[in-house]
Amino acid sequence: MSKNKNVIMNNKKIVSLLISLFVSLVFLGIIVFILSETGFLVDLKQKWLWLAALWLVPIGAFLAPTKTRSVLAHLFSSKKGKKFLLLTGTNIILTLLFVVVYAISQYGSPLIYENHPQGFKIAKEIPLIEGTTITQEFTADSNNLGTVGVRLSVQEKILGFDEEGEIVEIKPAEEIEEEITEEETQEEQSIGQDDLAEDEEDLEETTYYEPAEITFRIKEKGEEDWFYENAYYFDQTAPSHLYPFGFPVIEDSENKTYLVEIAGQKEIVLKKNNLFLFASVDKNNQPYLYSRFVYNKGELKENIEPILNNTLRKTNQVPKDNVNRVNLVTIFLLLEIAIYSFLNKNEKHFKEKIIPLFSCAFLFFLFLAIITSLSLNFAKVFPFGQIIGGLVKYHLSLSFSTIVLGSLTVLFPDTKTKKSDTLTKQLKKNSWTIGLIVGIFAFGLFLRIWQLDFLYPAGDEYRHLNAAKHFLEEGYFEYPRSPLITNILIFIRTTFNTNSLFLQRLPFALIGSLSIFLFYLIGATQNKVTGLIAAYLFASCPLAIGLSRYIREYEVILFIFLIFLYLSQKKILKNKFIQFLALLILFMAAQKIGLSEGYESVFFLFCLFTGFNYLMETLNKFTTKLRINSKVIIKVLAFIFVFVVGLKIIPLFTDYRVLASSETRYLFPLNFHHDSLLWYFSFVPYAFIVLLLITPCLKHPKKSYFWALFFTLMFSFYFYVNYFDAPRRFQVRYIYYVIPLFILLLSSGIHIFLDSFRQKKGLFPLSLALIILTFSPYNGINHLAKQENGEVNQLTELPHFDAGKLKKFLEQEKINPDKILTSYPYFFDYYYNEPFLKTKAEKEKYVHFPWSYEYYDRTRIFSINGYWSEDNIAQIKNLIRFNKIEFLVLHGSPNDIRQDRQYNFLLTKINKIEPHKIIDANKTFGFYVYRIVQE
Repeated sequence: MSKNKNVIMNNKKIVSLLISLFVSLVFLGIIVFILSETGFLVDLKQKWLWLAALWLVPIGAFLAPTKTRSVLAHLFSSKKGKKFLLLTGTNIILTLLFVVVYAISQYGSPLIYENHPQGFKIAKEIPLIEGTTITQEFTADSNNLGTVGVRLSVQEKILGFDEEGEIVEIKPAEEIEEEITEEETQEEQSIGQDDLAEDEEDLEETTYYEPAEITFRIKEKGEEDWFYENAYYFDQTAPSHLYPFGFPVIEDSENKTYLVEIAGQKEIVLKKNNLFLFASVDKNNQPYLYSRFVYNKGELKENIEPILNNTLRKTNQVPKDNVNRVNLVTIFLLLEIAIYSFLNKNEKHFKEKIIPLFSCAFLFFLFLAIITSLSLNFAKVFPFGQIIGGLVKYHLSLSFSTIVLGSLTVLFPDTKTKKSDTLTKQLKKNSWTIGLIVGIFAFGLFLRIWQLDFLYPAGDEYRHLNAAKHFLEEGYFEYPRSPLITNILIFIRTTFNTNSLFLQRLPFALIGSLSIFLFYLIGATQNKVTGLIAAYLFASCPLAIGLSRYIREYEVILFIFLIFLYLSQKKILKNKFIQFLALLILFMAAQKIGLSEGYESVFFLFCLFTGFNYLMETLNKFTTKLRINSKVIIKVLAFIFVFVVGLKIIPLFTDYRVLASSETRYLFPLNFHHDSLLWYFSFVPYAFIVLLLITPCLKHPKKSYFWALFFTLMFSFYFYVNYFDAPRRFQVRYIYYVIPLFILLLSSGIHIFLDSFRQKKGLFPLSLALIILTFSPYNGINHLAKQENGEVNQLTELPHFDAGKLKKFLEQEKINPDKILTSYPYFFDYYYNEPFLKTKAEKEKYVHFPWSYEYYDRTRIFSINGYWSEDNIAQIKNLIRFNKIEFLVLHGSPNDIRQDRQYNFLLTKINKIEPHKIIDANKTFGFYVYRIVQE
């Protein structure tokens, strides 16, 4: 009884402290608001953060003076207090080292020092033409001046003069049209069919201009002769950026004033497009000018003072930036919390009093961060919302706060959870498990079959549909990729004697739905709650829903992958190594059922997972007598070793190489780059997702399953970001087979997260609401409800042209397919009954694509891969000239702002055509129909 009273008293104290903190923040907000309104605070947002941080200390001490004194006495007198001070000193040193390293990486080598103007605001850009000169004076603050830089841009313009002789830009008549909104520009889409063809290089006609010319001069102020003078030429357009002008190093430049002059040399030719150089200037017509000082390594051996001064200058630049300042303070304070937590994790008072505060702080922080991001008005109404909103603005602070506070909450629960009270045990007590999994399956099935035939075929769906049609007409098909998929379509059409798109897509929707049960079974090898979470995540995943509604091998391969993942977690044979080899052989053999593209990548993922899982289990056997910390260190070292060796092996056995630039869009599963193809809203911090992924390994370091999932996931992400190359560098479905590993690890992290708050009755609903808000089914349901032909399918990012409208128009106009040249032949192959091409000569006559795979299962329709390059246009002209073609039917993008994608583009290039019809003129994707003018 007394124990329950103590718990109640502790809870009351926590609630009282939170209320006091809330009232204090409200009070602080009122003070800051009054000071701001009366003019004492100029910048409310920045001042708010710093005043809040400073005032929280005296407010906390005022609310609990006794506890404050006891904590301080504990820190400065005990052995742990000495350790705390020692680690705090280490934290300070590491923070300073981080600042130095960051400064060097951000601002360059200590051998090079740059002085940039402070507070410079660009007012306009002025053209540097003949007779125009800009000048600027500056004082060198160091020796060895060797470069001066100016912000310039090279633009293609038509310049002229107005009535007062001022230089003005003249727009050509054809460019005067309705203004395109910023949103339309940002939503610009390529008209290319996703998998209909590989990306073509746009071969645009190149126009050559005379280079823009300027003369650069520099001298010490007061000198008659110029120290250095040279002419510079610019022969291509370039956005505004800093152009460096080098000259012989001036060794004794410190504290001397120099004059820089840049004179334009190019004449304006009226009514003619040309290249011109533009300088960014402020309201006083002063250019943005920076100076660079370069030191010789040989000189520094004798005197190291310049490099130290240089490093100090660069380091001083870091805290001058508001973002850097907030991030550094946040990281330092959170590390202090982590140090204190580590030193006191085994003490009773820490678990009973401090950890609940961490839990409260973490949940409220993350919840308010998400809500604040969701609604800007929230930050204006609630004072603490402003503080959280400020941290949301500084992404590093938000990410670090989430990781540190979240790790403390999960790893150091305030009380030991009784086994009978865990989520898993609670679930075992009742008969809800079957009902929940059946409900999740029904939900997932509904999302996969609802209006399954609403969208017309897209991309590669046509390839399998046309191959099946070819087989039914002539007894064979040519398309070689994953023949199992084509055979499934043949079975559906022969069994039900129909070409219903619903029935032909249904097998893949059903296989995708059955995968929900497999996710449950794999997750349930850990516990039932994890299985249910995994099943729900897959059932509601927008990308999984979309690809289940798509005729391709994705769901079949995924289903096989999940079966073998499940078998790998079951003890089938006594010898695990033999079981490991047997599963690999069976996995390879399963490809023979008729699967090709993509199967090798899934097999590679399975090898990574099972191989690393076996390695971790082997390490567990050989490290049974070691302490848990030693085991974790060994596993981390093994993780790093295998990771590095794996990356070194990739170029030896594959064609993949390290790419020149990283493709970080493949990190969208982490919400690092937001994409609505998963559950998240844009405001979910990616650090929260990362925390959930690393939590299983931190919480259960002995479990090989979690280590294998985490390793395979991290290795795959790194590979796709830095190695994976394809004709289309980024497509969301390329990484689809990694999603199961992601969901399985994520579901375990979510279970641990929720279980950590099971005993905190007041916080559990908030933690559950946070998870539901983060992994909402909204995106999947919303995208499904808003799907539309003529637009990109938001579930898969695949375009769906409205084939129905095109067919209806052609029938109304009584246009004969034999008389058509099209860039969208797959529609005609499927919806019309033209004879299939048999011989190579026939295919070369009708099909004019540069890729061999475009010649499979094609009918007697003239086709070409595009119309926007000069080569395409020349081909179109020849086909019109030598064949009886009456209409052009081309897939287009009416809203595309590029000139060569506009309907009128071909009218200016081909004299023998005239406009006839734009189908879906208001959609992202439509059709351009032109009539051939007969001579």
